[in-house]
Amino acid sequence: MENVILDKSNIFNKFASLMDNNTRGVQIGIYSVAVVGLAVAIRSVRPFSRFVKPSDIPKTFLMSRMKLSGKVTRIEPGGGPLLMVQHRPLLPLIPRSNQGDGLPVRVAGVNITGNGVSWLQTIVSGNDVTFVPLQKQPQYVVCEVTMKHQSFQTTSTLNIGEELVALGFGTVAVMDPHLSNNERYQAYYKRLLAAETRAEKQRMGVWHYNSPSPPWHSRLIAQLWSSTKNNLVPRLSRA
Repeated sequence: MENVILDKSNIFNKFASLMDNNTRGVQIGIYSVAVVGLAVAIRSVRPFSRFVKPSDIPKTFLMSRMKLSGKVTRIEPGGGPLLMVQHRPLLPLIPRSNQGDGLPVRVAGVNITGNGVSWLQTIVSGNDVTFVPLQKQPQYVVCEVTMKHQSFQTTSTLNIGEELVALGFGTVAVMDPHLSNNERYQAYYKRLLAAETRAEKQRMGVWHYNSPSPPWHSRLIAQLWSSTKNNLVPRLSRA
């Protein structure tokens, strides 16, 4: 009888030990999956990374339209012009080091005039901005750029592209076909067109001495027709 009781006790102890080991194994498995998930998330978001060139920005940031922030150190007149931005990481735990000129950012959808460059140097340079990457080029990142603006004890958000066009310091560029399916860019582009219409009617900036120009789609059709005509005439002459 005692042997039977001992056997049952041994079986129970072995079962309890087995369950304890399995529970620990499950816990270790859960912790391992959590650690791997956290590592993947950190690699995807890169919260500690400071971007200094276009290739540093992950493709996932463009797909998700991730908002980034930084300080504009200077305006580079050539190539757009470009805003040279010292990017601020999401979690700036690493002390700042020599970052060179910073990340080159181009304001999306706007052809900026000389007066526009001066405006950027006066109003934007030296201030913090928020920018949403829309497209990467080898030399710069095309972004929608905004900044906080203090006026009469009130703070508002200033969209740099819209403001340049509204002041007549820039004109709306032909819509980039690579961004035509991007909902954020479409909404932004419509606001640019509305700002350009107001600037033309009020004869602001570049429109001061010019008669109102045809809509952007008319300009695009004219460009396509001119290109087609230039290619067609020599062929007809040879025929």
